[in-house]
Amino acid sequence: MLNRKTMTTMGAVAALACAGASFGGTPLSEGPFSASHAATTDWGPLDFVVPQFDEMGGDRILVQVQIDWNAGVAGEAKVESLDLMPSVITATLAANIHLDGPSGFSENPMPSDNRMFSASAHDGVNDFGGTSGATFPNIAANESGATTLTNPVDLAPFIGAGDVTFVAEAMAMSTATGPGNVIQSFQTDASAGIDVTYRYLEVPKLCNYPADVEPNDACDPLNITESCSNVDIAECGKYIDGKLEKRIAQGCEPDTYLVLLDKLNTIVDKDDNGSNKGNGWASGLFGIGAGTGIIDNGDGTNSIRIGVTGRADGLDGVFNGLFQNAAHGQLGKFTLYVTFLDSEGNPLVNPILPQGGGISENPVAYTDEFITGAEAFYINYTLPQGTVTVDVCIDNVIACEEIREDVDFFCLNNLVPLCDYCITQVGGIDCECIPTATAMGWFDKSCQLILKEQGNQPTPGYTQLCVVADANGRVIFAISGANDCNFNGIHDDHETTTESRAPIECAFVDWGHGVAGCYTLCVEVTGAHGGQGTTSGGGASGDAATMQQALDRGDLNMDGVTNTADLGILIGNFGWVTP
Repeated sequence: MLNRKTMTTMGAVAALACAGASFGGTPLSEGPFSASHAATTDWGPLDFVVPQFDEMGGDRILVQVQIDWNAGVAGEAKVESLDLMPSVITATLAANIHLDGPSGFSENPMPSDNRMFSASAHDGVNDFGGTSGATFPNIAANESGATTLTNPVDLAPFIGAGDVTFVAEAMAMSTATGPGNVIQSFQTDASAGIDVTYRYLEVPKLCNYPADVEPNDACDPLNITESCSNVDIAECGKYIDGKLEKRIAQGCEPDTYLVLLDKLNTIVDKDDNGSNKGNGWASGLFGIGAGTGIIDNGDGTNSIRIGVTGRADGLDGVFNGLFQNAAHGQLGKFTLYVTFLDSEGNPLVNPILPQGGGISENPVAYTDEFITGAEAFYINYTLPQGTVTVDVCIDNVIACEEIREDVDFFCLNNLVPLCDYCITQVGGIDCECIPTATAMGWFDKSCQLILKEQGNQPTPGYTQLCVVADANGRVIFAISGANDCNFNGIHDDHETTTESRAPIECAFVDWGHGVAGCYTLCVEVTGAHGGQGTTSGGGASGDAATMQQALDRGDLNMDGVTNTADLGILIGNFGWVTP
């Protein structure tokens, strides 16, 4: 049973009752990972190496390790009685096998099998045959078992990105018993193996960023064709439909402070950064027992009273959302995990709450949020039956925020070299159902910005960019949200910001340009500079001498004026080698 109260100095005091929700569910399995060896004895010690369990940065939590082991012996036994009287010979094929590993894992099986033979008095021939001798081929025996680990201390050596090592060795123990005079010969082969299976829970992740970055989000001068969306322009009036996408980014990561309280709300224990989850600024207390945080309620039940606040509240010895009369300043969501453990330190399975309270989840997860930066949360749990100790830890990396920072780069191909084109936004509605406000930029082959335009069309918010195809008939341009004149997804107001992402100020800052929505572009050949460009032939009209004179003056578009338009053509084609 959970009781929760939030105290905020800057807002109303609220008292709520909540039921925790576990992140768990049915454990998934990974493995088995196997290692084995078989050879004639004696052999070893040998290393059996299997991979550790990778928690993928906290996306998965290991809850159980199962070690299945097997040991075997196989071979042949030969015996010959030298006695002058009949006798019974027992031939035993056996091997003593040692298996040792982390967390106290140790097995010492001795697989064996025997054969019995009634021998006559020695028949005079030492051939392991006749009436006084025997040969027993293909003897085999096996033993197997399993060890299951669930204690977090025992699981720890199996967690990581490396390997975990077991050690195995085998010694022959084959022998023959019976008459006082007997010849024996054994071929003893021994085998040993382990299979390690990991069982784990997946931790839900709300955020999927930057996995959703598109390949055309940035211009790469070393790989132009792969870093932009390639569009072939075969005719005048080509339309391009696109979308500036919304993204999901990690939200605020509050620096938490955890306390345990007694019945009088006196702090009996506290922690700042001891959690095994989160980003290193989350709090945790482990092995909480009677006298260290578990409260005897006097009615046959026990409880634990937890306080969660933001650092630096609690450092002054008072738990109230403030530090020296100022708000602690932490913002963002957190999840508190409470695990109930038995006397062996193992999590209780389907723990039963007292007084007919039903079955509790284990661990219990409780999520809340620092909204004003002055909250202090009180959370009280009635402990399930059989609880001896409790682990409490916080994950402060759970929040997600929507951001709008998408940029789309395009390469227009098959244009008329040195011909004038205009790229016009002719449609598109954003997430607020208004025209998508964009900026467009023209880039050279080195991804350097040549020209930019923003909202310069008669239709509010729409943009037109007029460019010149390079010598290879290509134009590189980008479309982004308005207020992103550098076409990097960042709002212009943040380009020179000194804002910190330190947790005290909230780790998440939305620097995006703020636009998400669809757009439709129309690419048309124009006469804006040369006046004569077409899709079927290039350049302006005139005889060769006139054209050469214009080029000598730097009038590359031959409009009679040498100006920035000509400079744009030069920059756009600088470095190209014309076939």
